[in-house]
Amino acid sequence: MALLSRQTRGPRGRKMNARLPAFRPAQFFSFILLGFLSVASLADEPPVDMARERARAASALTVAVPNILSVESNGSSIWVKGQTAPAHLSPGQWITVHGSGFGAGPDVDYAKVLVGTTRVLERDVRSFLGTVNFIQRLFYEFPEQFDQWEGDFRNWSDTAIEFRVPVTASHGPLVVQVQKRIGALPSLNDASRPHAVWDPMTERISDANFIHQSDVISTLGLPVASEEIPVAVENPEFQTLAEEGEAAFWVFDYNVGLTHHLNKMDWPTVLAGRGSDPQTGRLIDATTAFGAIPVNAEEVPAVASRAHDFEPYPSPMPIKPLLRQPLSGGWAQPTGYVGYSYVQSIHPFTQIKGSWVGFSCVSCHSQRVTYEAAPGKTVTKVFPGIPNVQWSMKWNVLGGMKGIVGKETGPDGTVAMVDKTQLIWAVPNGTGEASLVRGADDGSRYANDYLFSPIAIPIITRHTPVRRALSRSEMIIGFEGSYAHAEEPDGGVGALNSRSLQALTAYMTTLDEDDGVLRNLGMYRWLKRTGQLGQINSIGEGQFLQSNAANYPQLQSHLARGRATYRRDCLSCHQPNFGTWSDENMFPLTQVGSYFSPTIFQRQVQSIRTSILRDLYWVEGRGLLHDGHVKSLEDLVNPARCTEGSELYRQYYTLHPGGFHIAKGTPAQERALRRHAYFADVSWDKDNLYWDYQAMRRAFGPREFGAQAAVPLPAAPHPWCAKSAEEVSDLVEFLLSL
Repeated sequence: MALLSRQTRGPRGRKMNARLPAFRPAQFFSFILLGFLSVASLADEPPVDMARERARAASALTVAVPNILSVESNGSSIWVKGQTAPAHLSPGQWITVHGSGFGAGPDVDYAKVLVGTTRVLERDVRSFLGTVNFIQRLFYEFPEQFDQWEGDFRNWSDTAIEFRVPVTASHGPLVVQVQKRIGALPSLNDASRPHAVWDPMTERISDANFIHQSDVISTLGLPVASEEIPVAVENPEFQTLAEEGEAAFWVFDYNVGLTHHLNKMDWPTVLAGRGSDPQTGRLIDATTAFGAIPVNAEEVPAVASRAHDFEPYPSPMPIKPLLRQPLSGGWAQPTGYVGYSYVQSIHPFTQIKGSWVGFSCVSCHSQRVTYEAAPGKTVTKVFPGIPNVQWSMKWNVLGGMKGIVGKETGPDGTVAMVDKTQLIWAVPNGTGEASLVRGADDGSRYANDYLFSPIAIPIITRHTPVRRALSRSEMIIGFEGSYAHAEEPDGGVGALNSRSLQALTAYMTTLDEDDGVLRNLGMYRWLKRTGQLGQINSIGEGQFLQSNAANYPQLQSHLARGRATYRRDCLSCHQPNFGTWSDENMFPLTQVGSYFSPTIFQRQVQSIRTSILRDLYWVEGRGLLHDGHVKSLEDLVNPARCTEGSELYRQYYTLHPGGFHIAKGTPAQERALRRHAYFADVSWDKDNLYWDYQAMRRAFGPREFGAQAAVPLPAAPHPWCAKSAEEVSDLVEFLLSL
């Protein structure tokens, strides 16, 4: 698909040179939270391709239901409308879908084709060479590619779509879905122009002559999908591919281990339980401190409890030793905690091959659950894909990560010693913060911005159908988590090779296999928690999991009422969309709001995507909405939360003794805290500073993204609630069934 290409330009249209920070010996190894520093931000707002915007506007005038009449392969028909027998497909096979109402394709319309839960790849996924420059203290990428996962579309018209069956497909059905782009979000800096963003796939490339792409943030109409076409996918390589992805998900460290070691992170001490709680001074173990899950071979896949040989590593090591080549592959050895592994690499200075601890996807994206699978049968399992609601950033403090203590330049330009221990310790469980363990003047785009921006760990059990899975831009491609999230600041260091991208994507399509158990178990535990087991005749957990929910009339009655409320109040945004319950729209910050400061990426796109709704019982413990600040599903939909002046609104959004607060601590810790926006002194507590949401509402904009004046935020983040308190319980019950 053609995308707008422009050379990066700076103020007044000048070509932008790569901006590298001045070298400061004291900051020689000021690495990022999970990796090294990245190239500085691209200058100015990107250009807008008005020809494409006109094409999108023209396409939006006609909305039709995609109608598939036939499927053809190599000139022969393999399926026609009305046929009940499935079409047989295999990866790499080129097929043409004939019919009507397909629109203009993924670049003009927000369109996609799914085979099962695998999206057909809209554009090439390019993997660029990366390196760490120790003198300049930057991780950056070169324009040279070392690999590429080619896109699968060849042609797209209103009556025919030609594409290649994805290598990651394993089952059907085949569906075409189209959403019309009905407009573009205006820039909060300049309302006269659409808000555009640079391509996240290439934003780490620092070459001043590289041609970057850009696109606007579109607003979308409702998704319209074709009927499901029965297909049987014959993919003998899928199991092997998925097993490779499983290894990458559970045990590969994404080049984190060596970077943490060079940044003085002492993982062996932390995992041995010898780190000290800064609040009490007592030793604290990894499970209590940040939700690390001990490995029990009976609770995890085999790959998670034994050494694994990666040949090659999914991501090339960007840390180049002075006299040797970095390892292209090697062993990952479990530490005894799920997702934390010793991975082999070459130390850049000693030139010695060693193993250092880093962590993988599953450290954040899993929960250990003990439940009664059947009457009298107890099972414990680590479920991948649901968020680890106890994961936190406390390991930084326990391990002595650099960037926590040091001299930094404050928002007022003064340089002083700061200690961010209390700030990092207070980041809520189940969330991360991308810029806290960074120097404010480290020269990177992810430097400490003095905005407190926790972001909740997402659920990814059904993630691959979503084009905006990380809410980055129009141009997110493939399985987003396997590319963009493998890059810093909230992932690893360096791009993945194409085989590993495909393998991780294949594995991700299997993460919904336990959704039935998780959904029913969540429903049972919520009914028990709220004293409503009478709806299911007060039976036990194991009996309920072995029974059919349709057998309980009271339960079905509550679900029906909740479904009606959902359709009235929620369905306009939370569309089914292949089981994700998100229409993928990007809502401007001025509409959706935020409790804590929006993250770097949310400020970059000036918006937040409609959230995925799945297995909500297992998400609730981490907190709800993008920053995790809402503590229960009942509170989320309660109309009182959306009503200024109510008691529930006061509890969440005004200063009071129960509000979110952080200890002042030492003078250096208090200085770090006061430099962060929107923390306030209160009369009733001299030892803590409190988050002042109303102050952020009044002042939001200039500090966050350089607006000329404050921009309005809604009274409550996500200002959409049920219409009456009587509807809350039934609506929550229905949400738990999604």
